[in-house]
Amino acid sequence: MLARADLRERPDAKPGPPRRAPAEASIEPSEPARAYDRAADRYPGHMVRNELSRAIRSGDLQVGVLSRTSRGAERWAWSLAGLPRPDDPDFIWRGDADSEAEAFDGFARCWSQWLYWAGLEQVGELERGVKPR
Repeated sequence: MLARADLRERPDAKPGPPRRAPAEASIEPSEPARAYDRAADRYPGHMVRNELSRAIRSGDLQVGVLSRTSRGAERWAWSLAGLPRPDDPDFIWRGDADSEAEAFDGFARCWSQWLYWAGLEQVGELERGVKPR
């Protein structure tokens, strides 16, 4: 399974649930969620573009998603998908960005922290920009 996902165990990995300090605190918290405006949501205006979703894969395993907003200013969101998350309130598993490249960079930082928590290391490259299966 690990080989199909382009992953392998780290040499210092220990049996049992991972209980390590994070590799680095490189991810800044996302900005607070915008307040919900019911009136603006009722009359959304023109649809400027379709929502665009791109899967991020490590080998054959889908590990994350990048998605673009469907109206308003272009915004991108990223999230870790299909994997258990650490029971750590400081672990950031989703976020927002102004561009696709910034969203992917945010995801890549999250992914490296998740790999450290899971006791794994990346063998191949993350594959981005593919349509979800």
